[in-house]
Parts: sequence; structure tokens; C-alpha cells
Amino acid sequence: MGAAGSIRIGISGWTYKPWRGVFYPPALPQKRELAFAAGSFPSVEINGAFYSLPRLESFRR
Repeated sequence: MGAAGSIRIGISGWTYKPWRGVFYPPALPQKRELAFAAGSFPSVEINGAFYSLPRLESFRR
């Protein structure tokens, strides 16, 4: 049998309305959700290019 490894779990976003009051505490302001998620998981992916590539103008702003 091989050596034991570690399992890492991350999430690919954090603004999910169904998580409010379930994963996120009921009184947590939405602007604090990223900080809460980052303290709960070893990684949080900001997957801005998943659905489509950002326009050049988005990067300029």
C-alpha cells in the first residue's frame, strides 16, 4: 500500500445565495463572504474567465 497523502479542498467561487445561512452565518454581510470562505478553505478560485474571456477594456479599468 502506498504512503498516505493529503486531500485539499477548495471552491471555485464564493457568492452563492443558497450558501447564506447554511455555510455562511445568517448575519454575515455579503461583502465578508470572501474573507469567511478564505478562512474556511485552503483555496478559493476567482474563475473570471470560466464562462468567457474578459474583454481588454475590463483589464484597462
